Amino acid sequence: MNWNYRFITRLPENFDDEDILFIRQLGIDYTYYALPVAEHDYNSVKRVVDRVHDGGLKMEYIHSNLFTFNSSIVLGTGDRVGTMHQLNEFIEACSSLGIKGLELDFVPFFIFSSGLESTNRGAVVRTTDIDAIVHSKTPPFGKPAWYNPDQDARWKALEKEYYAALERGYSREEMWDNFAYLADGVRATAERCNFKLSLHPSDPPCKECIGGVPQLITSFDDYKKAFSIAGDKILAMTFCCGCWLEGGDGFGDLLSDLETALQNGWVDVLHVRNISEPLPHFDETFLDNGYFDYYPVFKLLAKYDYQGFINPDHHPIMVDGPKRRAPQSYAFGFMRAYAMRAAAEMER
Repeated sequence: MNWNYRFITRLPENFDDEDILFIRQLGIDYTYYALPVAEHDYNSVKRVVDRVHDGGLKMEYIHSNLFTFNSSIVLGTGDRVGTMHQLNEFIEACSSLGIKGLELDFVPFFIFSSGLESTNRGAVVRTTDIDAIVHSKTPPFGKPAWYNPDQDARWKALEKEYYAALERGYSREEMWDNFAYLADGVRATAERCNFKLSLHPSDPPCKECIGGVPQLITSFDDYKKAFSIAGDKILAMTFCCGCWLEGGDGFGDLLSDLETALQNGWVDVLHVRNISEPLPHFDETFLDNGYFDYYPVFKLLAKYDYQGFINPDHHPIMVDGPKRRAPQSYAFGFMRAYAMRAAAEMER
């Protein structure tokens, strides 16, 4: 292995020892987990971390079904003060257990999508059509490929929040004010704990308002503004190549933006995903079957000695169903081949 970045993959909800073994068989040392809403106290997080460590894996990064899509944080609704207090306690708990980062999607509801209804080479994939989403009569939440025990209850609550936001309407200025409130609210705790919020782009990164709420991170300039507000001591990037490809020229130049982000040390996590074409309509695809050639990305990672995480964040659903072991194997095999090729080229 001639590269310093760390491959990482997600554990399914209700994971077992076989799931951990599968990740080890892929040659991956790091994993992350999306915590159910009710499991954000110290003991709940410790149970997950201990089980991961006992299985021979490492965990330094985590997802949260409570804080990742949270209208109190993003829209300033409900008990925002209480939510921020809970988030600070969560950061302290995670830090004490060796977790250094939390992925944050600064969107109030969920990923918007037309659903998992298209196919690519017979595999089920996510498809997104902006016109259908904007004019949807019901909340256009993306159907998750991962099983989530919280999902039914969460969606009922999110539907109420969606319709309330649609009736009220929000501006980008309000959204940026709420982002600043978040940054200021966690700054002291995050700096003391050496902990970072890893900001994911809006997905899809469309300019249209959805559910009365504008998408906040829809361009590289939006990221620059986020760093000007929060600073790089507590903020990092989840550089989602898939969202860059979704946004096309409107988001920015993927390779140029990635090089700038790597030069600034902003990237903690890199997501690798391919799609059929930019918005207003796209289907997700296999990594070697979309409109983008990923090899130049791996050359940049080698050039700048990237040492963060790298993950194919979405997978088609193949014959093995929601466990998605076949597409994970496919994706990581593809990524390793490009990583080896780029590292060898750098050595010449």
